[in-house]
Amino acid sequence: MRKERHIYFDEEIYQAISDYSLNKKQSINKVVHTLIELGLEADKNVELVIELKEMINKIEKNSYLTFLLLKQLYSDLAFPTITDVYKSESLNKFFRNIKGNKYND
Repeated sequence: MRKERHIYFDEEIYQAISDYSLNKKQSINKVVHTLIELGLEADKNVELVIELKEMINKIEKNSYLTFLLLKQLYSDLAFPTITDVYKSESLNKFFRNIKGNKYND
């Protein structure tokens, strides 16, 4: 359904819309309609990007925590005794194998 509305633009915005209209060879009404649709879609995209960024941050935190826990578990394998993960021979061997794409330890 089409509704008629009157919209007022300042001179600078109107000139930009007019130039855009000439370049696209469309009426000013059609151009304004297109620009409004693009603006609304851009707002939705910004919200989606913000949500995705928050999800990625959560995934990064969880991945890092999992990595630290794996390092500690692989280093100790005995929960009462906590060793320095950087001095663990088995852990260092594990990481050397991963760096060389040798997954058998």
